[in-house]
Amino acid sequence: YEGSLYTKYISPTLGTGLYIDEAIPAGSAIVAERVLWISETEQDTCTTTADATLLLTRKLEAMGKKWTARFIALSEDSDRTSGNALGEIWDTHNIPTVWNSKRGAILGPNLAWINHSCTPNCTLTITHRYPCGKDGRRKPHTKALMGRAILRAAKDIPPGAELTIGYFHPAGCVAFRGINCYLRFGFHCACHCCTQLHSELEETLEGTHRLGLLLQTPDLVTTWPAGFFQVAHDLEYCIASVTPYDIRLALTWAKCALVAGYHSDLARAICFLRKARRLAMLIEGPVGKFYDQLMRWSQSPELMPGFGASTRGLSSFAESDVVVDDGVEDENVLYMTDAKSLSEYIRVSQYERI
Repeated sequence: YEGSLYTKYISPTLGTGLYIDEAIPAGSAIVAERVLWISETEQDTCTTTADATLLLTRKLEAMGKKWTARFIALSEDSDRTSGNALGEIWDTHNIPTVWNSKRGAILGPNLAWINHSCTPNCTLTITHRYPCGKDGRRKPHTKALMGRAILRAAKDIPPGAELTIGYFHPAGCVAFRGINCYLRFGFHCACHCCTQLHSELEETLEGTHRLGLLLQTPDLVTTWPAGFFQVAHDLEYCIASVTPYDIRLALTWAKCALVAGYHSDLARAICFLRKARRLAMLIEGPVGKFYDQLMRWSQSPELMPGFGASTRGLSSFAESDVVVDDGVEDENVLYMTDAKSLSEYIRVSQYERI
């Protein structure tokens, strides 16, 4: 879809945005491009303008002449006050991110124009690539290199819509999101979600934050397992109603799989891992680290941390058929929504498929 992308000036506050002139189905890859990556550690070593220019020059040489030409073309819309042309382009257009457990920022010729939104319609993931020998095989014991940044549609996108991503996982009330955005990235969020408030959407975002905190309560796992699954069920609804294709959904399902595994509930664990794996495949692709982790757990559930610590939910792989009916998970069984007590753990064998 790269040929359908275009930029458009929005306002003095938002600046220019990235738009698309055709309809994009949810889950589709819109663009995959090479990006320039600078880690936070590298940025901290630049104490002078000359240091910053030298770092960027070295990075650009590695990107090649064609990519560098597109980078230089961004100077027309950059802040020109420091006298450091390359640094001004970087400061104006970079996107803060985390890659390989390192904080930093990336910049791509198309992604340079994408804005943050607390209700994004796209997700951004970064692939890994590995050095290969002359035979085309991956060299052993080599560190991952940055591959491409992939922009995917997180929901059905109509033609003429602005493409946006979340620089962070938006949750909480508008004041909380604003503080979070400013403290982490140094700007006040001016997206439509924060400037044109809708009560229903605000309630959903607040619920996402509240339920997300609840899910981190250790006692839920050991003492109130039914409560854990029911909170996860409500959180899933909150996230999906804002962004149907959101990595937080896959993370929530992975947590549910870990809790099920903790209680030796193999049937539920497999079902949750399957749900998480399908979404991670859409968002990250087959080379994603999270997807790879989910695959390993699916093939060998006993590798999940804490697996089998309790036998309260003891079940077998074959019993996952009770959870799934015609390829669709039964939410009542999966999340124990009919549990009479939050401390209860209803084994899959206690349900009967009619």
